[in-house]
Amino acid sequence: MTRLASTLAMLLILPACGAAPIDQRFPDAVPILTAEFESTSDHDFDGWPDGWTRQRGPGYPAYMEVRIQPTDGASGESALHVACNGGAAAAFSPPVPITPRFAYVFEGSLRTEGLSQNSARWGIVFLNEQKRPIEEHFCLPLRGTTPWTKIRIGPIQPRRAGVRYAVIVARVGVGAAPDLTGEVWFDDAWLARTPRLSVKTSTPHGFYTDAADVAIAGELSGVESHTVTVRSQLLDVTGAQLEQHEQQLTLTEVAPVTATGDPNPANPLLTSKEFAGAFAWKPHVQGVGFYRIRVSIIGRAGTLHQQDMPVLVVPDDDATAGLEFGWSLPRGDDPIPLADLPRLFLRSGVQRVKFPVWFSEEDGERAQGLANFAERLSNRQIELIGLLNDPPAAVRKSFQGEGELLAIDVFSRPPDLWYPSLEPVLTRLSLSVRYWQLGDDRDTSLVGAPNLTARVGEVKRQLDHVGQDLHLGFGWDWQHELPVPHKPMNAASSALPRHLPWRYVSLASSPSLTPEELASYLRDLNRTRGERWVSIRPLERSRYDLPTRVNDLVQQMVTAKSFGVEGIFLDDPFDDECGLLDSQGRPTELLLAWRTTALALAQARYLGRIDLPEGSANAIFERGGKGLIFLSAGRPVRELLRWGPEARLLNAWGQTQELPREDGKQAAEIGAWPVFVEGADLPLLAWRSGVRLSPERVPSVLGTPHELTLTVRNTFNQEVSGTAQLVGPESWRLDSFPIDFSIPPGKEITLPIEINLPVDAGMGSHVMRVDFELNADDAYHFSAYPRLEVGAGDVNLEVSTRLNDHGQLEIEQRLTNLTDDEVTFKCYLSAPERRRMRRQIVEHRRGTDVQSYLLKDGRQLLGKTLYLRAEEVGGSRTLNLPFVAEP
Repeated sequence: MTRLASTLAMLLILPACGAAPIDQRFPDAVPILTAEFESTSDHDFDGWPDGWTRQRGPGYPAYMEVRIQPTDGASGESALHVACNGGAAAAFSPPVPITPRFAYVFEGSLRTEGLSQNSARWGIVFLNEQKRPIEEHFCLPLRGTTPWTKIRIGPIQPRRAGVRYAVIVARVGVGAAPDLTGEVWFDDAWLARTPRLSVKTSTPHGFYTDAADVAIAGELSGVESHTVTVRSQLLDVTGAQLEQHEQQLTLTEVAPVTATGDPNPANPLLTSKEFAGAFAWKPHVQGVGFYRIRVSIIGRAGTLHQQDMPVLVVPDDDATAGLEFGWSLPRGDDPIPLADLPRLFLRSGVQRVKFPVWFSEEDGERAQGLANFAERLSNRQIELIGLLNDPPAAVRKSFQGEGELLAIDVFSRPPDLWYPSLEPVLTRLSLSVRYWQLGDDRDTSLVGAPNLTARVGEVKRQLDHVGQDLHLGFGWDWQHELPVPHKPMNAASSALPRHLPWRYVSLASSPSLTPEELASYLRDLNRTRGERWVSIRPLERSRYDLPTRVNDLVQQMVTAKSFGVEGIFLDDPFDDECGLLDSQGRPTELLLAWRTTALALAQARYLGRIDLPEGSANAIFERGGKGLIFLSAGRPVRELLRWGPEARLLNAWGQTQELPREDGKQAAEIGAWPVFVEGADLPLLAWRSGVRLSPERVPSVLGTPHELTLTVRNTFNQEVSGTAQLVGPESWRLDSFPIDFSIPPGKEITLPIEINLPVDAGMGSHVMRVDFELNADDAYHFSAYPRLEVGAGDVNLEVSTRLNDHGQLEIEQRLTNLTDDEVTFKCYLSAPERRRMRRQIVEHRRGTDVQSYLLKDGRQLLGKTLYLRAEEVGGSRTLNLPFVAEP
């Protein structure tokens, strides 16, 4: 989509289709358009609703059957039926006049059957005076087979100026390939007007540096009652209420307004008695964080309107993050004006910005504005990367196209078609812009381009005419190997060019990569040629809950930083579904999580990871001589460790707190959100990261000594002496004694350890503990927590439980032999206050053997720990597996 098209056809998707059925109409709303698709709406008996129109043209074939059909409808005995047959379909209601003093709510019902690629949606389209569409609002699409589902869109307050009419749309869209079969029914369409509520924060876009300044002001119009109740609530990031305020608002009657072009000025739907009023509220906001102010207008029948205003309170300082983290703004200064962007970047922890800079030479105002913008960013030490993704009209005309032009379309053509237009851009900006990108981050059109080195080399030679050695880059797809330079066909030497014509590649993927996929790709990435920049994108708001989205975003950032990526850019932060801000420029919850992570990792150096007692995922960094550790568990966890006297907890919302002390240690509490521990004792963190047991896995052989080695690395700047003692899990009794050692600075040693597994040592991963007493510049007493796998991995034991219909606890045992040898095991099941049960596996070859146990009165055992033990006959292996009975 071009920049102009995206401006004129903003698509707002509301998560309505996934909601529970709506039993009642929206309260106190005045209907202005209804359609039930009964026989009474088809006076000419042509099977088509009177006054409605059907979309025609490419992709919308006339042979697709769209008509009123008898069925068990949502509100009657028929509905509008669409039979899928290789295309899309759309039906539009007659336009109904609307006025800007109201908001509008739509309700409708949908049923689908057998949709694979196609999808069905209800929507509202707002039209201008000329009845051309300028704003769209659709529900989420329905696919597959679904029963009648009633959805609601709104209340919606038209955002675009000049809205004069509204149209209901019933649409069946196509996916990668259109369905040849499948059916959709539309029914019970209802469009109504409601009061319009307009709420603004006291600062633009809801950004604050002083919590005491937070305030709102609101206006209400289109109300039919003389008085209403205004309820204002202050909510935290989780939606929990922090404060509530209610006031009775006495409204003033205003003169009614009719819609321009309304053929009936006396239309009672537009000229009924109206009241309007204003209100204000100043909540008590406590410190840094993300908040929402929810304003509800309460009428006779319930809530007439509700609006949430996001509020972001950040520290009163200009954040300096370092050159790793930045934003990519392919649409430029939409929706925030150019003059306001630098301050936003500083408040948001942004140090690099990709921004469209290709202006027309005739547009002097834009040229001067971009020059001032580049200078302001440079003065604030924010690096501007010039995106060459939106050529001006003169260049587009040269390519005989009005649609989107990709990098391959422009820069594979002779320079005389594009360079003359770029020269004034380079002249104005080359002193403040060092990096330039061919296309935006989603433009990977240069992947697979023949003679890529020569093509990009020619572009660079043209750009270097201004006398600067500019750094060039372009978009690339993760699924393709990084580009390598190709030797020119006529080159005498077989050697590749010594210097690449590009400085970096910007790696992107659609859909975006998970943190695990990102790590996998980065691990295999060739790092020898060019800088690696990555484009990351948060998960969709409509599909994932907030903790999942926050964890995913922060882990993407941490993963990219861990692999030493030179540039980490968030793709299009102004997005209602995936953005750090919404399409109006207001902050979302993710902005503070981005800012906190970018500032925490600024100019940090990745050191590795450590094993923690509760197994939390982590990554260790060094920043300013102190330790920084990222922690994530996705569940309530307390990681007790000696983090260091200056350590403190930093949560995703930029709030810090002291670490509570417990048994001489400090508790880092992790919940649904990721956290950082700042100011940790770096030598001890680094020491723990270098502690490991070898081998990391021992066979499940009991009563026989296992010989291991403990590797320890000295991370202090001086020789260290001390002792180390291995301690097993609580139920283990290890005859382990302190081992004396002495290590020069920067060196590592291996210490011999012998363990005998206890008879109850279960299979799987076990947290061991190594207690250290060190003598360095001070005396240190702390522990490391390496893990030890019990079981050679050649024979595995698994179990599952369920409560069957007879009230018995049914236990399924699965023993898998991964070797080519026959194995024989005696298996024993022990349950509290029950007789031990036995099974035997005889001469079992490669594969899985399944055994079952049934225990009466199974509900009594739920939540209790049972034990499964498999003893090898004629061998030394013993497999222990404790488990909790679950229903």
